[in-house]
Order: sequence, then C-alpha cells, then structure tokens
Amino acid sequence: MKPIRGVGRFARHQSANVAIIFAGCIFFIMSVVGFAIDHNMHRSAQAHVQTALDASGLAAMKYYIADPSVSDDDLQTAARDFFSEHVTRLEYASLDPLNLVRVGDTATLEVNGQMPTSIMQLFGTDTLGLYAKSEITFRDVQNVELALVLDTSHSMGGTKLAALESAADEMVYQLIDPSSTQIRMSIVPFSGFVNVGTTHSDSAQWLDIEPDRTATTGGQSCTIDESWANANCPSTSYECGQDGAPQTCTRPDCNGITVPADMESCTSHSSTLELKWYGCVRSRPDPHYKTDTLYGTHKVPGIVTPSEETCAPQMQTLTNSDTVLYNAIDNLEARGETYIPAGLVWGWRTLTNPLPFTHGEPTAAFVNSGNIKAVILMSDGENSISALSDGTHEGNSQHNADTLTKAICTKIKNGKIDIYTIAFEVSDPATKVMLEECASSSSNYYEASNASQLTDAFESIRHQIESALAISG
Repeated sequence: MKPIRGVGRFARHQSANVAIIFAGCIFFIMSVVGFAIDHNMHRSAQAHVQTALDASGLAAMKYYIADPSVSDDDLQTAARDFFSEHVTRLEYASLDPLNLVRVGDTATLEVNGQMPTSIMQLFGTDTLGLYAKSEITFRDVQNVELALVLDTSHSMGGTKLAALESAADEMVYQLIDPSSTQIRMSIVPFSGFVNVGTTHSDSAQWLDIEPDRTATTGGQSCTIDESWANANCPSTSYECGQDGAPQTCTRPDCNGITVPADMESCTSHSSTLELKWYGCVRSRPDPHYKTDTLYGTHKVPGIVTPSEETCAPQMQTLTNSDTVLYNAIDNLEARGETYIPAGLVWGWRTLTNPLPFTHGEPTAAFVNSGNIKAVILMSDGENSISALSDGTHEGNSQHNADTLTKAICTKIKNGKIDIYTIAFEVSDPATKVMLEECASSSSNYYEASNASQLTDAFESIRHQIESALAISG
C-alpha cells in the first residue's frame, strides 16, 4: 500500500504551528507575571520611601525644637542624614538627595529616584520612578485629639480585620501615654450603623431612643417542587451580593404560572421578635444628618433591633487610657454593610463639644491655640447603602452616599479639623477619588493593597502627628 503523500508534511506543519502558539502563550504568561512582580516591588519601595521621608520630617522637627534659630541648610542636612540611615531596604534603588524647602512655618520634603525592573526591561522599561513628599509645620503644638474611624463591615472579615487591629494597636502603643492627656484618642467602628453604647439613655439631651417592643410577623409560605419550577417557570435575575460587592444570581419565577396542586405545598407561620436597644443609631433627617448642631430640636434616633449584630461594635469616646483603647480595638467584629457617612459623622462628634459628648475641648479655641484635632478614616470598599430623607438607612444609592460623605468631609475640614484617609484594598475608582478628596491634602491620602501597606499608612500618619508635637526623645 502506497503512503498518502503530503500527510507527513501536514503533520510537521501542524506541529510547528502548535510550537509557535505554545511559545507565544508562555511568553505572554511570563510577561504578565513579570509585570506583576515589578509592580509589587515598586509599590513596596514607594511605601518604604514615604515612611522614611515622614520620619525624616519628624527628625527635622525635633532638631528645630532644640534650636529654633537653626538654618534651613542645617535642617536639610539633619533630614538627609536621618533619611539615609533609615532607607535600609532599597540598596537596589537610586535616590536623589532629599530636598527640604521651608516657607514660613511650613517645610516641604521631597525625594525623587528610580528603581531597576527585572522583567519589564525585556519590554523596554528599564526603571520605574520613585517619589515621596511630606510636609511639617513648625508650630508649638501641645495637645492632640484624634478619632480613628474604622470600617468594620462584612468585607473586613478574616485577615483584613486582623491587619487593622494590629495597625491600630501599634498606633495606640506609640502615641498614647496613660500618664499624660497630651494625646487622646477615640475609636469609632462603623458598618451600616454606629453603636454609641447603651450607657446613654433618653435622659441624654441628644438622643431619642425607640421603646423596646415585641414585633410579630406572620403569613403563608409556599414551596414549589424545585424540579418542576426549573422546568416550567422562567428564570429571573436578582442581586445576591452584600457589602459593596454585588453579584447577580438567578432563580425560577413562577408568578402568574398555574402550579399543579401536587407540586406546591403551603404552610402558615408566625414569629415573634424581641426588639431592644443595643446602642444602635441611625441618621437624623435631612439636612441634619450632615451637621453637628441643634441636638435639642433634632435628636439622634436610637433604633431597637432584634440583635446587637445589627450594628458595628460599640464606639469609644476620647480617652488617654491605652487599656480602654486596646479593649475597643480587640472588640472589633466584621458585620453589616458599608455606610461611610455614619462612621465619619460620629468620629467628628467625638471631637466636638458640648454635644453629643463632652470629652473634647471646644474646637475653635483648641485649634486656634495651635493644637490639633484630626480624623483618621479607613475603609475597604464603596458605600453599599445610603440614607433616605427621613434618616433611615434603606437606600442603595452609592452616588448619594458618596455625595454625603464629601459634604461631611467639607464641614469637618471647614471646622479646622484635619482628615487623613486610607483606602484599604479598594478597587472601586469612584471610592478612591472620594476618599482622596475627603482628605485634608493629597499627602493625607493613602492607598494600601495589603496588610504591610496598611501598617505603613498608619505609621506614616503617626509620624505626621508626632512631627507636629513639640516633643523630644
């Protein structure tokens, strides 16, 4: 039997094509992995440079405090020496000398540089730029009131919550001295609501608590044979995600469909819910849900719920007790939806006086004397619910919640309170923009894509606060 001519050549051609395609796939995969490696190394290097620069600003501040007549050149030398000693993980990077420029009571520190790539150089990109900027203010600050406003919604569960607790604990450890009232801190966890604590009652001038009550629900529930429903009822889509991460699911919709009697079973049911006051509060009606005044005529609604799980863990007002703050952080739990305005407005309220709390110093006199009030806002995702005009948190408009967040931020900043914001593993571009605009300046906004970068962000903020304090050591 004669062989069929051409088959061998066809096979060899096919083999060559497969080899070419395989090589192309391998090349593509390696390039994607290589880009990811270079990108992660760059983000880590960038965070390290920023942290070292912030610490250098603190060193320059302490140098100035020791000798207010020090020259700008000497300040720059002090900052450069400190920076060189503390940029220890970037031997592979090339950094220009730190530049310090002082104008009046403010000094700006900047560092430029570049780092080599590993894989990206195969595609023509040999280096990636590094840049960091920090500001210090030369004022005789003696006291600080600081509110940590922390997202504890459902998406913060697991390792993310552990990372937050670790970063917050370190900030308390570094800043709080129980023997001194120089720095006091509040902790305000938030999800869809805020928990002000059950120590407050209707006797509080600012709070109007719903009475505890029993709610009875009842009705008839019917179940259609699943196999029959899948075969005879059209499919319908519905939102099945939560906490700012919507997902679309499908299920059979038998409305308007005649279901055979033997394919449907119905039962009557009733249940009783005990609704109690667990410290949960919702917003005041519009426009008072974005203000911090007029509590006598527009009180905060305290809502009763079937479980304390409805709210975030209980907040902690201003204190200089490290033990109390550690306990508040240890009690953090991830639950509920994300509603940033709730946490933001209550962080603001912990810093003001006289209502709803009396722990903070009167803002105008305190800040005008050179002291600092600041809010640190951390969130891991977009607003997933919104408030309606009556103050109930039953809306689902991210746009409305974002707009309200920006309005509250503006009011806080107009009241001479600084705002720092941290976007922790946030993927939504609109949320990133909102958080950056909320911050007092671009240098007060941080993005963190992992636990290490979250720690760096808190550390950088701490350095900024310390650099403003007239302390030594």
